[in-house]
Amino acid sequence: GEALHAHARRVVKQIEDLPNVVKHCKDSLTGAVSLGLPQTTAPQFAMPLIAELGQRLPAVSVEFHDEMSGNLLRHLNSGQLDIAVLVNDQDARLVNALPLMDEELFLASSARQDHGARCRVADLAALPLALPGVQHGVRALVDSAIRAHGASPRAPAIEANSMGIMRRAVECGMACSVMPWGAVCDEIGLGTIRITPLAPRLTRRVHVCTARDGQLSLAGQAVRDLLIEITRRRVE
Repeated sequence: GEALHAHARRVVKQIEDLPNVVKHCKDSLTGAVSLGLPQTTAPQFAMPLIAELGQRLPAVSVEFHDEMSGNLLRHLNSGQLDIAVLVNDQDARLVNALPLMDEELFLASSARQDHGARCRVADLAALPLALPGVQHGVRALVDSAIRAHGASPRAPAIEANSMGIMRRAVECGMACSVMPWGAVCDEIGLGTIRITPLAPRLTRRVHVCTARDGQLSLAGQAVRDLLIEITRRRVE
């Protein structure tokens, strides 16, 4: 049933894309595109894209979704999303993926806590951490990094598949977490959360992805290409 539903979604998308195929002109592209972004950095990707969509693709409607990375993969394969930004290498291997950027992860803690100039990855094992469930990429990345540095990862003090809950737990000092700067940049600005670099650095590859068995519409291709252009421009 799910496979049939996903196939039907894609057939409808292809029918809706026929006017663009005939025109084949970026300035006159029309259509709706659903874009899934990771909760950790959704504003970083969404806001610059929104700022340029009106000028570059005025007749294309983009519906934004922010989810945990594991959910994005499921929604992409079911046809609910046309494009997804994934931060898990294992997930990216299951779809059509283009590398977008490398993202550094930090120890995020309450501003009242001081973990020094750097926090050793092995020392994460001794900290109360707020992390998502095992089906999400950052959890596997943190656990494997701790093991690689000779320690045994413990069960998280708080397990939450919600960026809002994890962020609030860190802010209140109930737990620390491992997050990219973009996930807590507002709180850093307000002085409620601080980030500490990890030693050695912990990074993950960010990919822009489409379903392996789906055909991206011309409007979707234009949105994907614009997202890649904007992100690489900002990184450089």
